[in-house]
Amino acid sequence: MSNYIYTFVLIICVLVGFYHQNALNKPVSYIFWLVCITLLVESIGLYNLKVAHKSVEWLYDSFLFVEYALMALYFRDIIVSVPIKKTIMVSIPILFSWILVSFIFSREMFLWTSISFLLVAFLLCIYSCVYLRQMLQVHIEDHLSQNPHFWISTGILFFYAGTFFQSGLHKYLATVDRETANQLYMIINHMLNIILYSLFTYGFICKAKYQKLPS
Repeated sequence: MSNYIYTFVLIICVLVGFYHQNALNKPVSYIFWLVCITLLVESIGLYNLKVAHKSVEWLYDSFLFVEYALMALYFRDIIVSVPIKKTIMVSIPILFSWILVSFIFSREMFLWTSISFLLVAFLLCIYSCVYLRQMLQVHIEDHLSQNPHFWISTGILFFYAGTFFQSGLHKYLATVDRETANQLYMIINHMLNIILYSLFTYGFICKAKYQKLPS
């Protein structure tokens, strides 16, 4: 059930983004294209799982880099700190190299993928916190409910912070009952995604409704 709700929310997010596409500025457009690519990847993964009965783990592992790169570029454009901007730009080729090496040389691909995802989650949580702290330090005329970056950053922080809890919980439960652990993992993952893409959707609406001019 949670999987269907997640898919529905993701589709709605894409449709809302398309509807307001002309109103989205450059930073928010990175998130919009990320959502579109996510829907494409999820569709390919679902087809291969349900119809072709093939594993496409490589697709999700490759998507991890695309996911990080687009979110990193988003934060690069909304964070004012020059050192953080430079750190973000340096981190993109480093992560790409890390994932490429894991594809070529690693026999323990699952372990490398888990480490890569946790690294991505950690960095994105840091960027989110930096922006939210920036909001407290800089005078902002718009109310929080009218600031798209607040909602998008909050969604990213909530989702990726949740993955740390999720990973630890799954690892513990898997030692007791792997099947139950996997089922719970999927439910939590879907719920986190529902929250993430719901906040992205509201962020698109905010950008179109309250911020007509580029930020």
